[in-house]
Amino acid sequence: MISYGMKYSASSVRKSLRFTILTLFTLAACIKYTNHVYERIENVKRRTAFLPTPYFQELHKIQPLPIYPREYTVNLVVAARRTDDVSWTSYLPLPNLTTLIYRWGDADATYSSTEQQGNEAMIYHTYLHDFYDKLPDITIFVHAPQSPWDAEPFLFSSLVYTLSHLDLEQVMQRQYVNLRTSWQGECSAWLNTNATNATWHAPEEVHMRQMFLDTFFSATGPVDIPDILAQPCCSQFAVTREAVSSVDKAEYARHIKLLSRTDLPQSIPGRAWEYMWQYLFLKKVIDCPIEWKALCKTYHVCFERAADLERFMELRHEKESLILGWSFWTQLLQPERAAAEQQRLKDIEDDISIRMALALTNGLDAGWRASLGNVYTP
Repeated sequence: MISYGMKYSASSVRKSLRFTILTLFTLAACIKYTNHVYERIENVKRRTAFLPTPYFQELHKIQPLPIYPREYTVNLVVAARRTDDVSWTSYLPLPNLTTLIYRWGDADATYSSTEQQGNEAMIYHTYLHDFYDKLPDITIFVHAPQSPWDAEPFLFSSLVYTLSHLDLEQVMQRQYVNLRTSWQGECSAWLNTNATNATWHAPEEVHMRQMFLDTFFSATGPVDIPDILAQPCCSQFAVTREAVSSVDKAEYARHIKLLSRTDLPQSIPGRAWEYMWQYLFLKKVIDCPIEWKALCKTYHVCFERAADLERFMELRHEKESLILGWSFWTQLLQPERAAAEQQRLKDIEDDISIRMALALTNGLDAGWRASLGNVYTP
């Protein structure tokens, strides 16, 4: 019995060993496949859902820049942290462009601001005060990231593209142009100056009434406080010398003092200023150009109708949802569904490419752009 038991035990060990080896090989293969799939998913997720397909990434490179009757002088003011990469500014092809990088708290920087209160609003006001007597034709104010979260997908989510194709004639005509054309709920009614309860999406709203009163206080009499302030976010804009000069230099200095002395959290004044620039330069409480018209006349990206721009955005959102919704388990356990989603993604990208190519082609036609008329008229 003992001999039989020993033979049985040896046989069991061999079978168990073979099974273990087979299991390990299978597990290793699964892990390898899992890593492969996971890497593919992560690579796809790292691709921003806003980026268009290579087809019209190449197309936009050959689109000619606007031709102007004269060359305008332009200053680009970039609000940056000490470590922000702003090397993208060297790729801008604008003629007569001077780039000024303002870095918070960097004493070694050519241009800097010791105060970060109010975020970019402090830097912008510092420039407006210091350069008041030597302004170029146009000053453009932007943040440091080349592809910020608020970048427009139909402008290739790129500040290089946005600034390279900004129609400076439009800036000269309108005096102040918000670089962002998308409303996304911020037009034509966003901040209510009578609000008394703070909200997560607009924490600055409950402070707007007092901030507006303090900022635009007039020594000659009380200032009228509007009920609503609205324009597209996010404090990136172009403004002319005339518009800047319409405000006394002393006012910019006073605004700097207000920003530096406020007891509000650092971000609140900056968020509030996102919806006060249009009042500062234009004395308009609401500045909401029609999206598809503004896009066409400002950047020469011309969808034929508002509905065409809306459809483009719907496709972009669907594309983003597909990319961000992919998971390892879908790839592993539902390969047919994963394949269908990949095909749908390809179809969406092809559709987006065609729509964008048509919009860019339309934008080359000066007559088309002129036919749109006023950007504020539906």
